[in-house]
Amino acid sequence: MDEPHNNFTKKWFLAAPALAAALGLGAAIHRADAARIASVSPQGKVAQVRQVVAKFDEPMIAFGNAATAAPGKLVCSGAPASATSGSGRWIDATTWAFDFEHDLPPGARCALDLADGLKSVAGNALAGPRHFAFQTGGPFVTRVMPSYGDIEENQVFVLCLNGPATQASVLEHVWCESDALGNRIPVRAVDDATRATLLRHFRLEKESDRVLTLACQQTLPSATKMQLVYGAGVTGPGGIANDVERRFDFMVREPFTASFSCERENAKAPCTPLRALRLTFSAPVSRADAQKFVLRGPKGMASSHFDPSDKDAEASAVEFAAPPLPEHADLTIEAPASLKDVSGRTLANADLFPLKTATAPMPPLAKFSSGSFGIIERFAEPNMTAMLPVTLRRVEADLHVQGLDSGTSQITKLKLDADTDIRQWMRAVDQFDGIAMSRSMISQRMPEMLNNGITPVVIPNSDGTVAKDPQIDIRSLSMLAKRPGVETLRLPAADPKALRPFEVVGIPLTKPGFYVVELSSPALGASLVGKHQAMYVRTSVLVTNLGVHFKQGREKSRMGHDA
Repeated sequence: MDEPHNNFTKKWFLAAPALAAALGLGAAIHRADAARIASVSPQGKVAQVRQVVAKFDEPMIAFGNAATAAPGKLVCSGAPASATSGSGRWIDATTWAFDFEHDLPPGARCALDLADGLKSVAGNALAGPRHFAFQTGGPFVTRVMPSYGDIEENQVFVLCLNGPATQASVLEHVWCESDALGNRIPVRAVDDATRATLLRHFRLEKESDRVLTLACQQTLPSATKMQLVYGAGVTGPGGIANDVERRFDFMVREPFTASFSCERENAKAPCTPLRALRLTFSAPVSRADAQKFVLRGPKGMASSHFDPSDKDAEASAVEFAAPPLPEHADLTIEAPASLKDVSGRTLANADLFPLKTATAPMPPLAKFSSGSFGIIERFAEPNMTAMLPVTLRRVEADLHVQGLDSGTSQITKLKLDADTDIRQWMRAVDQFDGIAMSRSMISQRMPEMLNNGITPVVIPNSDGTVAKDPQIDIRSLSMLAKRPGVETLRLPAADPKALRPFEVVGIPLTKPGFYVVELSSPALGASLVGKHQAMYVRTSVLVTNLGVHFKQGREKSRMGHDA
C-alpha cells in the first residue's frame, strides 16, 4: 500500500513547477528572488528626445511617496548643460521619468546608470542590466519654408533644424534635383543680407544658429517638378551625423506669359464688342506697367481699364472694357517695352505683341424685360393698349411671336381650374428659363415639348459622346408649338430684307388675363444654339386692370388704386 502512495507523491512534486507556470505562478516565484527593470526608453539612436522613462516589474517606492530619490543617475554629454537640464519624478510606484526642459539637440549622448544596492519595497535587490544609453544622432529638419505651392526658378529655402549643423556638411550632403535635369544640383548659402531679411521675416533671429538659408546653384527650369534633398551625413558640432535622408517635393512655377481672351459667339468667331478684351498674366506685374498697355482701333487709342477703388500696386490682368467696342473693327493691343513681372522675369511670349484681333457685329438679341414673369397694367397709359416690351437686335424683321391667352374661351370654360392652370404655367416658364435640362426631366415636366415636331438640340459630353439620358438645349424647344388656342401676334413693320436694328418693341396684349408669350428666331439659333434652327425665348405676364399705387411725399403720402 505504501508504494502507490510514494509514486503519487513523487509525480506530484515533479509536476509542481509546470503547474505553477501554467497558473502564472512562475513570475511570483522569480520575483521572490530579485526585482528587475522592465523597460527603459529611449535607447540607441533617437532623433527627438524630451523624456526618459524607466519601468520596474514591482513597486520600488511606497504608495504616495513620490518624493523618493531617483533610482539612478542620468548623465548627458555632447551638448551644453543648459540644453540637457530637466527634472526627474516618480509617476507611480513602478515608473520613474526624467523630463528635459527642451528637446535634446543633435549630438547629445546620455546614459542612465541605476544605483548600486537598489531594492524594491519588498526588499528584493535589483537584478539585471543597470546601464542604459542613447544618443540623438545628427541634425534633422523640423520645418521647411516654403512648405507647399509653386516656387521660383531661383527659390531660397529656409530649413529649421533641431540643432546646429556644420556648413561644410550641409553643402556636401544637401542638394537639389530637377525632373528636367539628370544630375544633382549643389546648394549654396545665400548672402548675409538675404539671410537677415528671411530670418527677420519668419521671426527666426533667436534661433538663427539652427536655421539654414539655401538656394540651388543652378536656375531651375520653369513648369517642372523638383526636390530639395536633405541627405544623410549632415553633422552637428559634436561630429555625429544624420543618417536619415528626407526629400521635399516642389513644383517650379510656370514661365511669365500673357494670354488673351474675349467673349465670342463661337470658338472661330471674332470678339463680341459688348464684352471687354482681357489680357491675363501668369505672374503679377506692377500697376504702372499694366497701365502702359494700349488698344489701337479705327477711333484712335484707348488705355487699359482699372477699377478706381482698386489701390493694389500689382496687377494680374489688363482689360479694355465696354461701353461697346467698335463693331466689325480691326484692333491692336500694344505692350510696354521690356515688360517684366514683379520678380524681374521678362515675358516668355513677348512675340505675342503687338496683338491683333477683331470684333464681330453686335450679336443677335431678344430679351423680355419681364424675365420669366411680369405684371402689366392694362390702363397704365390713357387710351393705350397694354404693351409687353421686348428688346431686339439683329433678329429677323418678320419675327414670329406666339401667345397662349388664358382669356380665350378654351381656358375660361375651365374657370374653377383657371388659377391652377396659371400656377402650372408660371412654374413651367420659370423651370424652363435656362439653357440645359435632361431629356427625362423635360419628359416629366412637359412632354409636349418633345412631341411637337421640333428637333431638340442635344448637348454632348466633354468627350463628344452622348449620354444615355442626354442634356437638351431647352432654348431649341417650343412650349407653345401646335397647342390649341395659340395665336400669332404682329410686331411693328420693318424692312423684311434686313435684320432689325437695336430697338425695344411693344407687343400688344389687348385683353386682361394671363399670357405665356414665346418668340422664335433662327438668327438667335445660329448664334447661340449653334444650329441652323430657331431659338425660343419665352415669358409669362399678367395683364390686369387692377393696380395699387403708393406715392410718398415730403409732407404727405397717398395710396390709391385703378379699376
